[in-house]
Amino acid sequence: MTIVEERPAIDAGTLVSAELRETIAADVRAKYDHIPEDLAYRGVGQMPAFVAASATSEKPLSPSPLVDDFWHAFVLRTKAYADFCQETFGKFVHHQPGFLDREEHGGGKGLRARTVDAIQAAGYAVDLYWTQYPDHGPGAEVLGAAEKASVLELGCGTGGNLAHLATLGHRAVGVDISPVQLDAARERWGDLPGLELHQRGALDFTSETAERFDAVYSVFGAIWFTDPDQMLPAIRQVLRPGGVLAFSQRPAVEGCYGCQASYINQADAPNPLVVRRWDYTPDMWTDRLKQHGFRYALANEVTPPDGWKTGTLLVRALAPGA
Repeated sequence: MTIVEERPAIDAGTLVSAELRETIAADVRAKYDHIPEDLAYRGVGQMPAFVAASATSEKPLSPSPLVDDFWHAFVLRTKAYADFCQETFGKFVHHQPGFLDREEHGGGKGLRARTVDAIQAAGYAVDLYWTQYPDHGPGAEVLGAAEKASVLELGCGTGGNLAHLATLGHRAVGVDISPVQLDAARERWGDLPGLELHQRGALDFTSETAERFDAVYSVFGAIWFTDPDQMLPAIRQVLRPGGVLAFSQRPAVEGCYGCQASYINQADAPNPLVVRRWDYTPDMWTDRLKQHGFRYALANEVTPPDGWKTGTLLVRALAPGA
């Protein structure tokens, strides 16, 4: 277990004055009237983190479409952008559009992963993502967590989402079975106040802890890969009355419901790894949640960004009581 209480991650939005953030957000919303105010706030807050990571990265990075829109708007205010770069990084950070070689840079997925890694390695907070597409879909508001809430992530991986919640002032507890993932999380976020990491299976942790949480969540994580008839009762036991359960995963393939299995080849083992996951339609998920005593269950598919085909299933419910 790791508990830390020293240097916080940086909220990149604070690198730009509040007045300039409002100006950039207004510029983007004037051009793209479909962008709501809350999404504009997230975009203008994440954009400086990308620019900061680009200023120090030795390899090319790629912004999400949302961040790119805000970067364009900032660059067009040439004096303000030049002053920001010089004062913050001591140099001008150029915007260089172009296509990168897929074999060299890993394609879109590899570039997105490298970009998030670079932002986190530079010490900047990354927004909470429910989908597989950065800066797309809802954010931390799904958890409905009040100030200074206690939040548990099941399958926290390298801790990017968890770190974002910690920077918001929450007590952020993460559980993951992989020592490699947790080592990466500790390396990046090991001194972030309020962050606590445990190497445990999700069922083991929820059955052993005496703590009760305001919210439990999973992003393509343990809830997807654990029998819900075991996982949901365990989560209900660790949620405070009225607490929020939220999780995301890929939508089910039509006709393929319940426990599904995949074989994953392993470079250092003769036999493939068998991975089980539980796939259901939105209606099946809400019915299952209600069977286990959860209230106000909702399940919807978040449509993908333009040019992508696969959406994200996002499920939310409340524990009974309060």
